[in-house]
Amino acid sequence: MHPYKGKFIIIDGLDGIGKGVIIKALEEIENKTKKVFNLIDFWKKHKTHPDYELLKPYDTIISSEPTYAEKGLEIRNKIIAKGTTHSALDAAKAYSQDRLILYNKIILKALKDGKTIIQDRSVCSSLVYQRTQSDNTLSITQLTNLEGNKLALNNSPNLLIIPTIKNPEELMARLSNRTKQDNCIFENINFQLKLKPIYESQELKQLFESRNTIVKYLDASLSIKETQEQAINIYKEFLNNQ
Repeated sequence: MHPYKGKFIIIDGLDGIGKGVIIKALEEIENKTKKVFNLIDFWKKHKTHPDYELLKPYDTIISSEPTYAEKGLEIRNKIIAKGTTHSALDAAKAYSQDRLILYNKIILKALKDGKTIIQDRSVCSSLVYQRTQSDNTLSITQLTNLEGNKLALNNSPNLLIIPTIKNPEELMARLSNRTKQDNCIFENINFQLKLKPIYESQELKQLFESRNTIVKYLDASLSIKETQEQAINIYKEFLNNQ
């Protein structure tokens, strides 16, 4: 059992894998019957977190990590930007802090109120990226013991969708062609190749399944439309079983 009433869905995976198009497809489904608040758009406009009272009239919230507010902006602009001198531990602590703020200000309140949250990235990213960034000198235990990470794992998602891809070189072509450029140290093929087997590992799957999370994979090597259709089918099956 999860310690909340709402539904928490996370899409997590490699850079350029198609998380954004999946989120868009699920947001469109929600918009048909529910009132949706796009937290990402709010952050980008205001650079801060909204007061939770603003979100109360909404049924569904679209979120992401890192945020585009406060600590999240520092992560994006400094801690993981190309040319950074920050360590993997610095990044792990910053992500954990950003996560702690997000969960306490918004996520936990929304889930307690029975809202649906659809989120791009999560603590799952930290367990994969920062461990790899540190060349495995940061252990799973060290990462899961960070306050924000521990809080997130104690409130793990109902559904974790992990898009996979057969040829990671495709990712770099996608990243170079997209209009959103993150200037991020992780967006290189050698790093992404190291991440791929971890996202597809039984270790990661079992870590979340032990917390009552349903873990599903989809093939993002296909077209955008086919990728979205797979995600929609997974989401509808999840909703039908609730």
